[in-house]
Amino acid sequence: MKNILPFAIGLLGISIMILVHELGHYIAARMFHIDVETISFGFGPPLLRWGRNKRYQLCVLPFGGYCKLKGEDDLKRALAKKDRHVENAEEGSLYAASPWKRLFLYLFGPLFNFVFSIICFFILLVLPVLSPWSQPRVVLASDYPLLFPSANTSPAESGLHTGDLIEKVDGVAVSSFGELQKLLIQRKDSASVKVTVHGSDHEISPRNGVFGLAEFINPLVASVNESSPEALAGLKKGDRILSINDNDVTNMFDILELRKTGAAQITMKVSREETVREIKYQPAYEGNVLQIQFALEVEGKMVTPRGFGEASVEALKKAASVFSSGIKSIFDILRGKDRLKTTVVGTFAASTSIGEMTAAGFQDSFSKGMRVILYLLGAVSTSLAIANLLPIPSLDGGLILLSFVELIKGRNASPRVYIICQVLGFAVVLLIVLLLQFAS
Repeated sequence: MKNILPFAIGLLGISIMILVHELGHYIAARMFHIDVETISFGFGPPLLRWGRNKRYQLCVLPFGGYCKLKGEDDLKRALAKKDRHVENAEEGSLYAASPWKRLFLYLFGPLFNFVFSIICFFILLVLPVLSPWSQPRVVLASDYPLLFPSANTSPAESGLHTGDLIEKVDGVAVSSFGELQKLLIQRKDSASVKVTVHGSDHEISPRNGVFGLAEFINPLVASVNESSPEALAGLKKGDRILSINDNDVTNMFDILELRKTGAAQITMKVSREETVREIKYQPAYEGNVLQIQFALEVEGKMVTPRGFGEASVEALKKAASVFSSGIKSIFDILRGKDRLKTTVVGTFAASTSIGEMTAAGFQDSFSKGMRVILYLLGAVSTSLAIANLLPIPSLDGGLILLSFVELIKGRNASPRVYIICQVLGFAVVLLIVLLLQFAS
């Protein structure tokens, strides 16, 4: 089950892109009054049919799909009569439409894939993201001489304490540590700076451009490395560390001091679900340095990275960049600068890995999972557009080229040409697959 779910998610993602592609053909067909005989969601025997003339169907294998256009009977009749061209096609047939209409019909599939990638990148750019953010609460570096042996003592001398929440810098209100840090950097060459805590002012001075104030990070566990001594001892995400070896822990630097002092045995008290638990373990060492194999939770808040206008422009640029990179890769193959297997398998691997990467993203957080799948869908959808535009018979690119030739000549191609294109196109695709399997 663990392996099936990512595989199913990957197939669903690929199916969405294929259906978007077929939707492009369907809309173009309706625009040009070409009859659509079947819109299939999936392949194999149909399980359910609905709509006018039962044209919509859900099949046994609900992955991908296709759009079947009217015209197959016209082609069969022309072949049987050995006509030089498909003539007297029925109304609504693909072959009754002018070549320029067929050209645009074939173009609409890749075009919809490209537009779909723009939409994916747009949503990605406006999707709220967790941005690092914390209160302007500070740690005095001078309180940790093992970590900061030459720390600026001015904050301590002014009466500041570790854990103080700074409200203003020279009368300018601050709401986050990032704002505090920015204002202090702007004043690194000043003789002194006035900071306000609980309405009281404290005057601090920089030393070599540094004030000796660090970010206060609560000792709340965000993750624990699997198979680490901490994990095996029972440390879990969400634990709040209260003390280590009978030394109180108030912030991250109390934990980091372990790397300097070392310890053969660690006794950690943590708060979990309003209960104090004791965790004992022998820490891992790398050389003489004690390894801390867990991470603390970093505060953050949801922000929208881009506005509507900016996101629209950036999404178009991103889709265009992916498209141009794909075209460049194809030309690099033709010039011998890149290998077919490396480039094409890379694109295929991106498609099949959608499920695995998305599942991993959702395990971390819903937001990360959504961002992963949107990026992959956007990138692979563009790659699908490029692949379909290749001038290979039976693919959209080959049919576009054929329609262009018909447009120049002013008449439909021979029925045999259509059949040859279908057979030759299948053979070329099969040859590419074989080359990918056996190419070194």
